[in-house]
Amino acid sequence: MDMGGRPAVLLEQGRYRELASLAPDQVPGDEEASAQALVWAVRSRMEQGYVRAAADLARTAPPEVYAAGDAGIALRLWQGFLTVHDNGERPFADVAEVLAVVG
Repeated sequence: MDMGGRPAVLLEQGRYRELASLAPDQVPGDEEASAQALVWAVRSRMEQGYVRAAADLARTAPPEVYAAGDAGIALRLWQGFLTVHDNGERPFADVAEVLAVVG
């Protein structure tokens, strides 16, 4: 499933509800589409200021989604970014350990 440029336009316009309705959370058998939908969901939560919700979305993705092409790479990058910004009061050494795994 290629969502084209429409999600970017919806994100830019702040139309988060429409963006959320574009794609299901998981697309059975299509990890690239699942990763792409998840990346847009994470970006949407971040735009709204929901860092913890975005971090939870990125953290709970199945491993096969993280390995799914360019969208999987983008998702891993978001996970690293969110780990730094939503560390849950963990010591930096623990955060650095997670970043080493994400990279």
